[in-house]
Amino acid sequence: MTKQNLGDTIIQNAAQLFRKQGYKATSIKQIANASDCTTAALYYYFEGGKAEILEHVMKRLAPDNLILEEKPVLPDTLAEFFEIRTNLMKGNMPILAERVRWLLMELVNLSEEDKAPFQRHLLSIQAEMQKSLGAYVEDETLANQVSWVMFCSMFGYQQLVVMMGLQEASGLDPDNYLEAVRNVIFKDLMDLKKRPDVE
Repeated sequence: MTKQNLGDTIIQNAAQLFRKQGYKATSIKQIANASDCTTAALYYYFEGGKAEILEHVMKRLAPDNLILEEKPVLPDTLAEFFEIRTNLMKGNMPILAERVRWLLMELVNLSEEDKAPFQRHLLSIQAEMQKSLGAYVEDETLANQVSWVMFCSMFGYQQLVVMMGLQEASGLDPDNYLEAVRNVIFKDLMDLKKRPDVE
């Protein structure tokens, strides 16, 4: 098995163990056994041990490609931009929920140091969303607020409505939820057009 393949195997098995029994309850020995390698081999690939493996697991689970396009599309209006972005989110909601469910529940049990890589990654996603919104919203403070509301709204819907099985009670399936966000929260912004100085 090549270094890259064994590294991937360790990350995949660690993610499964973290999901099943939690990060703190999972030992390096369990990860090594599940990956059919010695603990010495595991440390050869991940010198930082379990904390480094967790960082790799977090990066793999992070929702950037489920929220952001590989090459951001900047249509003429914010309404069109919002439609593209919400369709991407809507299509990926089930995958996103599966990826991050255990991690969001586990975060409260992690040290600040262990949380930091995931927090940095989420902040980079939010910054990319804000940058895209800047093509329509000249005020940086407003672009920042809108990107955070979009971000929090998506995660909140996943956690409260989808994961707790409240879609029927709320009357908010992904389609009409995203439509409600657009019409209620961002209604006054939807007519904004792409700034002429933006390519």
